[in-house]
Amino acid sequence: MDSFSVEFVLPDCTSSFTGICSLVARTGSGELVVMANHERAVMDLPPQALLLRNEKGEETVVLVSSAVLTVKDNECVVIADAIVFAGSSNKEALERIREEIKKSADGDSLLAEMAKGDLMFIDMVLKA
Repeated sequence: MDSFSVEFVLPDCTSSFTGICSLVARTGSGELVVMANHERAVMDLPPQALLLRNEKGEETVVLVSSAVLTVKDNECVVIADAIVFAGSSNKEALERIREEIKKSADGDSLLAEMAKGDLMFIDMVLKA
């Protein structure tokens, strides 16, 4: 089966996967499945869990915050503010951070909107 690579680009690091057969993501208009030789695409992704499936059928769940996905020449690049691999987070620390962020989430200001997005992402990570 044909495969492709996926690279996650963050402000402070990158993480790469090879031998990926499918990537499943939600977009504003529905669910998208990327497979090898997919046509070129660029899309905005809401905070969500991306599902990567490799050639052996093994699945990796990657939680992304505020991301852009590009697909080109059998390579996907996800540029995100943050990623978390499901099951690898410090939930106690996230709970403390969540409580601090909640203090900024009231109102209609830009800071409040950003805080609400961060809270959505933290809630998603805590549930994973």
